[in-house]
Amino acid sequence: MAHEERQFLADGWTATIFRLSNTQKVVKVLDKKLYYPCEEQFRRELAANERIAQHNPPASVLKFYGVDEPLGLILELAQKGSMDNFLRECRGSKSAPSSDVLLRWARQAAEALAFVHSCGILHCDIYVPNFFLDNELNLKLADFGAAAIDGGSPLMMYRETHQLWVNDGGKWRKDISIASEIFALGSAMFNMETCRDSMQGLRSDKDRDEIERRLKAKELPPVDDAPVLGRYIEKCWNSKYDSMTDLLCDLNASEAIGGAGIHPVTYPVDGAKDEVGI
Repeated sequence: MAHEERQFLADGWTATIFRLSNTQKVVKVLDKKLYYPCEEQFRRELAANERIAQHNPPASVLKFYGVDEPLGLILELAQKGSMDNFLRECRGSKSAPSSDVLLRWARQAAEALAFVHSCGILHCDIYVPNFFLDNELNLKLADFGAAAIDGGSPLMMYRETHQLWVNDGGKWRKDISIASEIFALGSAMFNMETCRDSMQGLRSDKDRDEIERRLKAKELPPVDDAPVLGRYIEKCWNSKYDSMTDLLCDLNASEAIGGAGIHPVTYPVDGAKDEVGI
């Protein structure tokens, strides 16, 4: 594909994103080595996207269109970019997504992940930067470079602050399962509504031991600041759902309140910058 047909959009941890001119598509070029060679990351993400595309995915999964050689994936354009950046802007403007938007995001995230699980895939990197938004603020799940496929090992584990720990016969281990996916989504939903990380003020590069201690002890923040999604977040954190479909059914049973878009909100002033930069 000719260079002049692309417009640079963004840099990520493992890839550079270009928009294909005059289309609603982007090319994600996996050109940055993080923990694994670019070629291995590309093969894993390609395998997951191809598997998902074969099974008629819902609109809540970012569309995969094909390959742009040698290490490019052609994907749907999410016009509003990453949810992470959107929430940064909300915090900066002292506004927040409305109740019905939050519930829609939670439903769409659960729907997308339930579908991905039905394809034999665990995402293994669930956090707000891996959700994207279209012009109508619909959520799109993406970034399958860490995925575990058919019970295999993931290329990367969940973010330190989103990791479920389990005590297996007196020995602690990081879990990789449907339960760990649900736990991570609970932390992502907390981030969606409060615009802060569940381990706010702690960083994985400096505070790993304290993060690990809190997670093992289930010392998670109260959900008082998440009146819309709080009860679902607590159930995710406390392993009250057996599947992502159970969470989706619970969310579907609720009724959205409030208006669309965003509304003013007052955030606590703490001066701390959490791991996802919000």
